[in-house]
Amino acid sequence: MLALAARMLCEHFGMGFLRGGRIDVAFIKPVYFGTELVARARVTRLGDGVADLDVWVESRAHERVMAGSASVRIDAP
Repeated sequence: MLALAARMLCEHFGMGFLRGGRIDVAFIKPVYFGTELVARARVTRLGDGVADLDVWVESRAHERVMAGSASVRIDAP
């Protein structure tokens, strides 16, 4: 699940996440083999070259299985 969220952040923010980004999550529900998952994020703050985000992973039934926060640099080349 964490890898899924990190991949989503890399795809959307590229080097802004890889160079100076962070992620802090909690696993809140078990996930069974074969469960389809979707990573999501919402920007909560922009400023000082950084975007703060709420991040979560949910099942196709819209149940959150992981939740937390992340930050990415938005001034990275």
